[in-house]
Amino acid sequence: MNTIQEKLMLGLEAQQNQQFEVAAACYQRILSEEPEHPETNHAVGLLLIANNQLTDAIPFLAKALEFRPEVDHLWLDCIDAMIGVEQWGDAASLIERAREAGLPADELDLRNLRALHGVIERNLAEPA
Repeated sequence: MNTIQEKLMLGLEAQQNQQFEVAAACYQRILSEEPEHPETNHAVGLLLIANNQLTDAIPFLAKALEFRPEVDHLWLDCIDAMIGVEQWGDAASLIERAREAGLPADELDLRNLRALHGVIERNLAEPA
């Protein structure tokens, strides 16, 4: 198991089999060698999401996106995590950047509606 790709494949397989500690160890080995590795950062983000740690997942997802902005699902995963932890402003900004990057409008419109709905709910819940 010498290459990063081999370590990543082992981590992804472990994650798929819900062996989260094994997956995390594989990813940590990769990131200790190559901290900006986009696929590994994305995998760590998804692992954290699977363990309901959305706030912790966002920096990993953002790093993956930074190095692979051409991959649509990286944008969407990061936006979804931000919406999940009610980071409405950050989500809205990222949605706008995704539009500028040419992501499909239907995917972004759905997320924009979810973010807008969250803002409206928060505003309605606040005392006048």
